[in-house]
Amino acid sequence: MGESITRMIKRYANRKLYDTSCSCYVTLEDLADLIRAGEDVQVIDNRTKQDLTSVTLAQIIFEQQKSRRRAMPLSTLKTIIQGPAELFQRLSQPVSHLKDEAAKQVERLKRGADVIDEGRQVVIETVENLQRSVEEMQRRVDDRVRDAIDALTHVPNLKKELDELRARVEQLESDSGRSGEGTRP
Repeated sequence: MGESITRMIKRYANRKLYDTSCSCYVTLEDLADLIRAGEDVQVIDNRTKQDLTSVTLAQIIFEQQKSRRRAMPLSTLKTIIQGPAELFQRLSQPVSHLKDEAAKQVERLKRGADVIDEGRQVVIETVENLQRSVEEMQRRVDDRVRDAIDALTHVPNLKKELDELRARVEQLESDSGRSGEGTRP
């Protein structure tokens, strides 16, 4: 697989997203479509140059959950919050099961040594192909887990930003309450 070029998306103070590769504004849904299509994207704050990719991806998940489009199972959301180790375990279980089944099949084949040479060769080739497929699947799972873990390393930053936003909202509500007192009859 060749290296893909990362699409640079700038996020402006007004929260608009600008795709520098096609010189146009995009929505969160547009970004979700790009990611589903296999595009690599990086979201950068235009003013501070801070990487906002993980925050933006979290916003996409939030919006999809809110609208029930492509909603993630509750167990998956819990696993993401619990941490990378649980996510890795959950993703690797099916692959481990396939590996175990392949190993059992190899053992059964070894016990059946009286199989004619031609049949034995066909079976061995089949098992080798299965093992290669399992190893390839394991590699893909490992890559996805690494990507997920990389994305999850930004969760503390998300929490900090969320706390700051809550404080700002409380301050605005407080300020709004004080200014509204003078206008009431």
